[in-house]
Amino acid sequence: MNFLRNALFKANYLNKISLYRCYSTPVVKSSVTVGTRLAGINYRVDKEEVFAKEDSEYPDWLWTLLDEAPKDQIPLRKQIKIDNIDKIKRANFMKAKKK
Repeated sequence: MNFLRNALFKANYLNKISLYRCYSTPVVKSSVTVGTRLAGINYRVDKEEVFAKEDSEYPDWLWTLLDEAPKDQIPLRKQIKIDNIDKIKRANFMKAKKK
């Protein structure tokens, strides 16, 4: 009986681990190895050269810069532009109607 209980426990445990691996977020890794000279970042002559660091030494927000924004959220700047275009169209329509 204990053997069956242990076997079921192990199967359940392994199933949870595989589910965790499927749904866990991927680990972001940098594209260069540690210690690589980063050309083009140091543009001042009087400063030292810049070398790549460990991924943990960079801030967390750095890894989210290239993520796409959700499509249901329109940035405020774009929404203002759309509103202005609509206002211009309405104004032009009213001007054309008066003629």
